[in-house]
Amino acid sequence: NCWKLLSIQTHSCGRVSLGYSGTDVFLYYLCHDSNCSCDTAYVYITVIDDIDVQVSGGFSPNDDGTNETFNILGLENYPGNTLSIYNRWGNLVYQASPYNNDWDGTSNVNGLIIGERLTTGTYLYVLDLGGETEPMTGTLELKRD
Repeated sequence: NCWKLLSIQTHSCGRVSLGYSGTDVFLYYLCHDSNCSCDTAYVYITVIDDIDVQVSGGFSPNDDGTNETFNILGLENYPGNTLSIYNRWGNLVYQASPYNNDWDGTSNVNGLIIGERLTTGTYLYVLDLGGETEPMTGTLELKRD
């Protein structure tokens, strides 16, 4: 006495891409072995994208006209944001509040030569969107070559 899964149908063909938000429905067709009865089951899955910000993995401020500034998509929805950039030794090298997608890889904090072009390398970012959200952290690649 068991139920057999005959097929599954979904609106997304079983694949969901990174960054997907919305509702998908899975329709299961089930049939019982002993009495040949069948039934359907609907499963609704809703993915909610709470933070609609996408941080770039890096940029190349090398004066070729492409990827000259560090970009964060969706930042216009958070006018109270603060972006802090740290070098590999943990020293603050850049800070802006609000950040407007205009960092070109130069320093702007005391203790460094303000306006100094930072070297190629990996840097840590801390993005505070303001409000009640936890700051977002990660690394970015600055490539000058």
